[in-house]
Amino acid sequence: MKLSAISYAFIIGLAVLSLQFITTVQETTNGKLRYQCGASERDARFEEQQRRMLADPSTGKIPDNIRLKEIAFYNSIIVPNQKNTRAQAWTGVGPYNLGGRTRTAALDKTNENIIVAAGVSGGIWRSINAGQNWTRVSNEMGYLGIVSLCQDTRIGSENIWYAVSGELSGNSASGGGAYYLGDGFFKSTDSAKTWQPLASTALGTPNSFTNSYQLSWSVATHPALDSSRIFVSNYGGVLKSVDGGTSWNWTLGGASNQSYYTDLKIASSGVIYASLSSDGATNGFFRSADTGKSWTNITPSTLLAGHERTSIGINPNNENEVYFFSYLTDSLSACGTKTSNYKGSLEYISLLKYNYLASNGADTNGLWTVLSNNLPNNANVTTGSFDKLNCQGGYDMLVRVQPTTNAVVIGGTNIYISTDGFTTPNNWKQIGGYKLGTALPGFEVWDNHHPDNHDVLFYPSNYKKMLSMSDGGVRITEDVNTAGNLIWKSLNNGFITSQPYTVTL
Repeated sequence: MKLSAISYAFIIGLAVLSLQFITTVQETTNGKLRYQCGASERDARFEEQQRRMLADPSTGKIPDNIRLKEIAFYNSIIVPNQKNTRAQAWTGVGPYNLGGRTRTAALDKTNENIIVAAGVSGGIWRSINAGQNWTRVSNEMGYLGIVSLCQDTRIGSENIWYAVSGELSGNSASGGGAYYLGDGFFKSTDSAKTWQPLASTALGTPNSFTNSYQLSWSVATHPALDSSRIFVSNYGGVLKSVDGGTSWNWTLGGASNQSYYTDLKIASSGVIYASLSSDGATNGFFRSADTGKSWTNITPSTLLAGHERTSIGINPNNENEVYFFSYLTDSLSACGTKTSNYKGSLEYISLLKYNYLASNGADTNGLWTVLSNNLPNNANVTTGSFDKLNCQGGYDMLVRVQPTTNAVVIGGTNIYISTDGFTTPNNWKQIGGYKLGTALPGFEVWDNHHPDNHDVLFYPSNYKKMLSMSDGGVRITEDVNTAGNLIWKSLNNGFITSQPYTVTL
């Protein structure tokens, strides 16, 4: 091996070790570039700079099987007893109060002071005192990237929790055209205090894409009292288990279906809604009223053309009303609206409201309302360049309906709330993300909040109280409906999920 190659392998090996042996692979399915950046909204020039830093100078490419070469080189130079003891020598030194990207959290149904949250770097954490401090409950030497978790809400089964792994969009451990692979699904039977991998899904190899269990979007349990059904939306469609996760089968789409973006939500009545992006043969919006045995395609084809990620929000005050917030492939959808980021780069998004009327909900049995033109888009925002709704290619998207009020919260880089569900233009207010009116070169963020928002949760005991999960961890507001600027409080008190980018000796 030449010196330059050795140096290259060593440098890359150190970077990988700093992220606890995170691995990525080049995407081989569908040939699409799927990497989107996070809060910094980096452009193509930055990506090219990174490629040049990491590429073999003689070929201009990152070598094949570089992860295996890194390990082989490491094993060739390390003293055997060092290899066995080095990991035990690490001591946490901080930061203690800076949370990292958090795509998922849940309030324990039996006690809403118990919060379970997870980062895409750092694992699953549990707080028993409303976020005053946290305890890591997943195996610290196990897989650390969790994208969705949920509690079994059936009476008598609240001790059971599930989590899924594998971030398909925006992970900084990935490179251009690469996945950040997960390691299957996980289950807890002691109220999220400890977690174990589900053996039926831990079948993949960490450095190559071998099954859909490695790439997930969301997990939800079915509320029927006679059910132990779990549903997972992941690469290709929706998986279903009827035995508490012991075995899994496809209920919508499949392993060969190439829908990259999927989502699902289950109403308290048991009706399931799902979305599959248009790059798969099976794609669109779907409804199932029989626990996933059959699905009805309810896609408004006259309104919607190419669509990538869609976030679904069911109205808890009227579960026949469902919101579909989509990042569109292009400008061809009749329901789309144009918006842009701080640099003026365009993207097309849509917000559709679906009302179930009768029968299977398809065609005239469902009513679609286009709300897109009332979003904080190019037409409705004339203030700061960071003030528009921007989803960064679908990297950060959410839509949720507030209990009691029917107000709709929508999010991308920023969070907005509309008291009339975006049925009229300019009847919305920004409540988080970037600071209002901020601009380059020294942009600012919202006081005690963070851009790039992935989910929100309303407290059952107080509909005004809301948790926010973003690239900056977990925050809380006591009154999301306040007339003035919202006051946010950080709950990153030992929620150690921030991501290190470098290491040195």
